[in-house]
Amino acid sequence: AGTLVALGGVTCALALSGSALAFVIALRGDDRVRALGIALAGWLVCAVLWDGVVLLAAMILGDGAVDTGLLVALALNPIDIGRVLLLLGTDAAALFGYTGAVVQHTLGTTTGRGVLLGALAAWLALPLYFAARTFHRKDF
Repeated sequence: AGTLVALGGVTCALALSGSALAFVIALRGDDRVRALGIALAGWLVCAVLWDGVVLLAAMILGDGAVDTGLLVALALNPIDIGRVLLLLGTDAAALFGYTGAVVQHTLGTTTGRGVLLGALAAWLALPLYFAARTFHRKDF
């Protein structure tokens, strides 16, 4: 039951975060087609391309310490934050080898999960702040 509640919470947080980003894009863009293109490109990067870029960077820098870089890259994508939060709740992170072990070791604690939840909250709060600021300054 706890995993199902976590899934629902992460899903709601990602939906709200995506809506907040949509508000920012819609309020800042004057051309509807360009705004739609920006939104679709943002989704494509976050949902599809981001993991490939992070994997490529990890392979290129495989000899050095990439733990910090992977964790920073994780915080820059709300979809990855949600994915990691759900994986940490199911103990499936152990199935992902070295990266899963690093994530489990650094973020598997209560503090780590709090940091992830804070990062996900920032992905909601910052776009809402910028959308509200843009809305108040915009001359309709």
